[in-house]
Amino acid sequence: NLATRNSTWVTHRAALTVESALPADMQIQQTSRPAKPADPDAVVSQQTSTGSTAALSLAALSTGQPVAPYVLCAIRAHRALGKCGCMMRRSTSDRGGYSFTVQEIDDFWSHSWHAGWWSKMTTLWLYYNGAPAALVGVLIAFVCGFFTVYEEIAMLAGFASLHVVAAFWPTSRCVFLDKACIPQNGAGKRAGILSLGFILRSSRTMLCLWDETYFTRLWCVFECAAFLHLREQGHAGRIVVMPTYYGFLSCCISACSFAFKRMHVVLGYLGLGDSFVVVLSCSLVALVCCALLFGRFVSNRARAFMIQKQRLQDFSMDSVRSFCCDVGHTHPESGKHLQCDRLLIEQAVKDWFGSIPLFESYVVNTVCRQVPDSSAMPYLYLAVACSPVLHVQVYRWSAAGLECCYDAAVYGLFEAMFSAPLIWNVMFKGFNLVAAHTLTTESKMCLCTIFVVSLIVCILSVGALLAVQNLVFAWFGFHEALAILSLIEGSVLAAMYLPRSVWRKLCGCFRR
Repeated sequence: NLATRNSTWVTHRAALTVESALPADMQIQQTSRPAKPADPDAVVSQQTSTGSTAALSLAALSTGQPVAPYVLCAIRAHRALGKCGCMMRRSTSDRGGYSFTVQEIDDFWSHSWHAGWWSKMTTLWLYYNGAPAALVGVLIAFVCGFFTVYEEIAMLAGFASLHVVAAFWPTSRCVFLDKACIPQNGAGKRAGILSLGFILRSSRTMLCLWDETYFTRLWCVFECAAFLHLREQGHAGRIVVMPTYYGFLSCCISACSFAFKRMHVVLGYLGLGDSFVVVLSCSLVALVCCALLFGRFVSNRARAFMIQKQRLQDFSMDSVRSFCCDVGHTHPESGKHLQCDRLLIEQAVKDWFGSIPLFESYVVNTVCRQVPDSSAMPYLYLAVACSPVLHVQVYRWSAAGLECCYDAAVYGLFEAMFSAPLIWNVMFKGFNLVAAHTLTTESKMCLCTIFVVSLIVCILSVGALLAVQNLVFAWFGFHEALAILSLIEGSVLAAMYLPRSVWRKLCGCFRR
């Protein structure tokens, strides 16, 4: 123990001696607040005086070591998404000035600047703020029951608070956004790019914002492959693929959920009553109309998802593009010469993977497996989007003084957690099948095909689900029926989200 303490003290003293020998702008700042990053140009120019910057930089990119101190910067997620996603826009030069040095990054945002900024912004709102927004929306609807007798006010308040909180919830996760954390010109940009391996090694999660252009960009493919390569070497990080249309789709689902819960009001105004046959018929008609509105959109996105995965299986370095080569290595605005990123990445690929063909094989065999087989929304995001179904039930519970209508609140929770997500999931599965069929037969998707599929899926999902629910409620008591239905629908949802690898293992066990 004494020898260990002496060794630790000597090491600490040597570190202090080395730090004191560094220039002032390179010494570690001892402060309780997040330190602002030092001037990267000054740091890199200091290294340039040694005459070995080129070799040092290439070694840093290939070994995952930082080129200069303070290259590991991050920004709060709510800052990056502030001002309506100003930093996510390619045309803006606003970097915000909110980045600070960190020891570890929570999320590394890997995205294509050719994707729509609004789709990335809404998807990130769903990813970070979806769960708290759903809880706040339910709470607002519940509180409205103590102050107003108008159910419409509670529904509107809960629906509005759901989207407002999703847009402005101050999530404190430290994220890496290249525009905010790396200088966009000068030697600081080169230092940040060459330290990419170190930045990836210091990131807990890589969040891939997938769109149609993601796997066509050289930097995006290299970031995914490098992160997975580091994870194979012992880096305990995880990769999350988020299609950028999830945000728009969740808004559509929440609007449909809000409209469905107000259907009985419309039926009352029309004098149609609220019998089971009338409600079922109107629900089917409304659901088919909603499916037609964005069914083609979902099918096109699912088709693009499958096409990208097929292209990734035939990946080659010549098939991806980079910004510098697209503009002829001349910046379109400033007219300055741009260093070729492709040459830099190719050299790093050779150092990391041995050769370019081995890298291409790694992308085909490893990166491609990380891309999900289906683009259907995960259960958590479906539950968030379906949360307006619960608003009217919790309002009635609180408006009744918490004494009656308790069963209605429990049933609303059952609808929001099981029934509604199951219906939407079945619908998305149908659209994915349409996309897969048109991709296999190389045919085009027409509105008639979408209508037929929407009608079949809606009848099978809504009709079968409501019929089973009514039968179970007729045979059992209320709470027993809810428990049985929750078990059945929860099992179906779990089976839908099981990956194919799990299904293969289960089938293999049954065969044995």
